[in-house]
Amino acid sequence: MKLANPTLIYFSISILALYGDIVKRILPAGAALGVVYAAAILILLMMMVQRRTAGPVSAHRHLAREAQWVNLFTGILIVTYIAQFLTSFNSPFAEGLSHLLYMVIPLSFILVVQKARFNFSLAELAKLFLWMMIPINIVGLIQFGVDPSFLISTSYSGNEMGGVIARNLLEGGVFNRYPSIFASADRYSAMGLMQFYFSWMLLTAGTLMTRKAKLWLAFNLLSSFVALGIAGARSRVLIVVVVLLLIVLSEAIQIFGTVLGTRRGRASTIAYLLGGITVVAALVVPMMNSEDYPIVLLLQQSLSSGDINMRFDEAVLFSFLPKDVSLFGAGLGTIGVGGKPGEFGIMSTWAESGLIWGGIILLAFFAICLTLAKLMFKAILTGQLVRLVMVGIPLLLLIFALLSGLTSSFELSSGILLGCAIAVALRRSYHQQRY
Repeated sequence: MKLANPTLIYFSISILALYGDIVKRILPAGAALGVVYAAAILILLMMMVQRRTAGPVSAHRHLAREAQWVNLFTGILIVTYIAQFLTSFNSPFAEGLSHLLYMVIPLSFILVVQKARFNFSLAELAKLFLWMMIPINIVGLIQFGVDPSFLISTSYSGNEMGGVIARNLLEGGVFNRYPSIFASADRYSAMGLMQFYFSWMLLTAGTLMTRKAKLWLAFNLLSSFVALGIAGARSRVLIVVVVLLLIVLSEAIQIFGTVLGTRRGRASTIAYLLGGITVVAALVVPMMNSEDYPIVLLLQQSLSSGDINMRFDEAVLFSFLPKDVSLFGAGLGTIGVGGKPGEFGIMSTWAESGLIWGGIILLAFFAICLTLAKLMFKAILTGQLVRLVMVGIPLLLLIFALLSGLTSSFELSSGILLGCAIAVALRRSYHQQRY
């Protein structure tokens, strides 16, 4: 069936994630959200049609134990959210439904992609995604360096700044974070992080890279850094920094093992490249002009003032079980604005879902995080660099979402990509590969 063609599915996911916000420039806010949610559900149905029509699953596609556990806890999350919504009689219906869709649709991608009969490939999705990011980054560069009002739309945000976010520096001053074509700079930042992620997925094809392919990889890695800098979200920049440091750590372990004669092989070219980027950044970034690169100044201030540690400690403190928690909570959609999950993911879950529903939801999320953490540490110790990125970024996104707010990772465009990433990363076929 043409409707279930894998290429069409990859194309649909990329278009929805990267250009879905254009709908918000045309339609009223409620109608625009309805359209993008309907598009996401249609993509899920397309993959389910493929599942029914593509024949039996081959033997190598049996689910690994980690995938089985994540599928189980993802199913528990979906059932729990639906059950809470159906039993939240005192909470607003529209906001509750919005919150339900906000969480259930991205979670459904984990199950549907995992069980899809065709071999869902992040490498194939990456090819389309990375090409489609080029116009978006061009718009971002124009907004940053030429015309701050270029293609800025105020139709969705309702204010004169559109999707531009004014960010306060820690020691005085303000700088603008630009959104490119998206409804907000946060959305652009999320896609910049996913561009970094999908750049690594180009290495999963299993063939030797040509010089042209290496240049394409380097171009996309650089473009992702540019997007993250223009969008200016400190948290996602730090996620990239953490992943790069883990890559350097993994290769250091491999080199140390080789020196001792306990391991064979040598550090990969890409690891040296990224390790070099990290070292150069550590030397060059402090010397960069903060007036031209305010995100650099913000990061410098964050490190010198200990603001990152304070924010982390604050998020952990707010995540403890509150003394006044109710059994079933106030209901979905009662904490955040417009039905979105509230700030501080764990705290909002206790408030909205209570001890019963909230306990089930948080236990399921923690189980998924523990499973991904296990695979990430295994990748670090065995030098599986691409697998480290494949598992590590989704893990860090989930942790960030639970601490700072579920909207950061489960907003539709980033949420469906996160679901696809988790599903493929858990497959048995990736467990022993070294890239």
